[in-house]
Amino acid sequence: MGEHKSLPEWIRAIDRFSGWCLWGSAIACLIAAVHVASDVIGRYFFNRPVNGTLEFVTYWWMPLIIFLALGSAQYRNEHIRATLLLDSLKGRARALADALCLGIGTLMTGVLVVFMIVEAESSARIQQAALGTATVPIWPIKMIAVVGLVSLLLQLGATIYRTLTAEGGPMRSAEHASQA
Repeated sequence: MGEHKSLPEWIRAIDRFSGWCLWGSAIACLIAAVHVASDVIGRYFFNRPVNGTLEFVTYWWMPLIIFLALGSAQYRNEHIRATLLLDSLKGRARALADALCLGIGTLMTGVLVVFMIVEAESSARIQQAALGTATVPIWPIKMIAVVGLVSLLLQLGATIYRTLTAEGGPMRSAEHASQA
């Protein structure tokens, strides 16, 4: 994630945090690929699959890949957006409408963060695990999912700042320039 010297340090810190989370997502993706490949090789060549592959992919690797990438997707403006009504607005009116929509998304994400923290604490208290061909603890991943949601929450706030100050960021600056 590129650093923009004109941005305040707190925005650059949020961008770095989202970047670190994205690295975590990429590492989880790599581990998932190696895990599944090992299972396939073990199953077909040695008749010995890796125990717990389905459980690990389902309860560890996929949630890590998804949750840790949320903030980076927001930074890059890659979330799906329905802009039918916003497309008719230009300039400052578009920026304000964007900020309002982002504010609603921020509030909703904040609620999700609170509920996920409660769920993660409850899960940790009972040491929640998935049972299958292997016992896979779920509670640590729920804690990390909170980190991914916090990354999204912070990045939404940074996007509101960029929208209202016309800083734009790497993917949004072209949009704002064409609408001004």
